Amino acid sequence: LAALGGWLAGALFIPALALCLGAWSGGSKLFEAVYTVLWYVGPMQPVAALDFMGASNAAVASGIPLVFGLAAAALVAGAVAGRRFKMVR
Repeated sequence: LAALGGWLAGALFIPALALCLGAWSGGSKLFEAVYTVLWYVGPMQPVAALDFMGASNAAVASGIPLVFGLAAAALVAGAVAGRRFKMVR
C-alpha cells in the first residue's frame, strides 16, 4: 500500500512540475532539463531524499513520497499563480 502511495505521488508530481515550470518559463526546455536530472538522481540512483516515485524502500519508509505529493499541490498552485501573473502583464 505504501508503494502504491509512492507511485501515486510521483504520478501527480511529474505533471505538476511540468505545468509549473512551463507556466513560469513559457516553454518545455526547463522542465526537460530539471526532470532528466531529477529522474537520474532520484529513482535511478539510491538517493532516497529525491526518490519521488518511492522506488526504494528507504524513501517509502521515511515518507518521501508524501513530501512529493504535497510538493505537487504546491506546484499546481505555483502554476496557477504563474498563469495569472502572465495574464496581468
